[in-house]
Amino acid sequence: MITKLSKLLLNRYDYVLKDYIVSEPKMKQSKWRMYCYGIFFIITILYILEIAGVVAIGMNGLLFFLAFVLLFAYPIATNNINNTELLVITPQLLIQRISKKDFIVIPYDEVTAFNIENTYISIYKDEEVITFDSVAYEEYAAIIIEILETKGKTFDKEKSYMIRPVSVVIENRNIKIKDIKQQETAVESITGNLLKKYTALTPGFIEEIIPKDSVVDNASFKGKDLYLEFSYLEIKENHPENTTFEHQIALDCIMVFHNATLKSLAKRDGNDRSVPYRDYKPDPKVFVRTIKKGVISEWKYSPNEVLLILSIGVESMKVEFTYDDVLIGWKKIKK
Repeated sequence: MITKLSKLLLNRYDYVLKDYIVSEPKMKQSKWRMYCYGIFFIITILYILEIAGVVAIGMNGLLFFLAFVLLFAYPIATNNINNTELLVITPQLLIQRISKKDFIVIPYDEVTAFNIENTYISIYKDEEVITFDSVAYEEYAAIIIEILETKGKTFDKEKSYMIRPVSVVIENRNIKIKDIKQQETAVESITGNLLKKYTALTPGFIEEIIPKDSVVDNASFKGKDLYLEFSYLEIKENHPENTTFEHQIALDCIMVFHNATLKSLAKRDGNDRSVPYRDYKPDPKVFVRTIKKGVISEWKYSPNEVLLILSIGVESMKVEFTYDDVLIGWKKIKK
């Protein structure tokens, strides 16, 4: 069976069957079969006593043969009809043998539906389905469900917290689920550092922030990340940290633009809009040094791009920059 299955997996799925568990169902003995076996046992004793001359009840060889066929051979034969069914569990696939030649193969990552009805578990991949009795396969039913839960393939919102990168390891007929440690991203590292200082910190939602008329208290580049600190920011009612359904004023705020790149930098004297901006080299050092204590007079954003106009003393500065991700946080909300 394993040789045939190995060829099937290699040819059809390009999968090398290496670590696996073959699980056969624990067959339940029905009550009528147990009654048949019990009656046949009594008949066998009576037949032996008849032959030995202990009793005389008319039990002959023909009657004993009929009892053997009807009460013993037939129950055993019908009990073995479904003995071809079994499960093969691998680190990536769940396989069910449904006949001596036929298998259903479903990768865990490709499950499209999942259902439990009474004790029966059904796992779907489009039109294909593996259905088995969790009682008959009680040794591995729970771990199969857990594997699917880690991949979000039971489609249960209450179990969404279990979704995570894992590897499935099979050793000595034991199945273990091991968490895969993922390397911390740059944004996660920034978030971890800022959470020590800012009570609220959210990635994204820049469209829910109004920085107009805010004062830039400080600006700096740390590597390729642009840090802008503000005295306050206005928070719209749709921001996830705003639960009041009305605008709020956040104090001691920060915006971090990950992997920021200056596209342009221009200045003009005074507030006369008729005076054109003069373009300068978009130097990050000049930018962060110049905008400190500047007041934001205009703020426009598009996906991963910001246009910023600041009033700095008697000058006006216009800056454009791109970024990959943004983090926005603050220390407290104005009462």
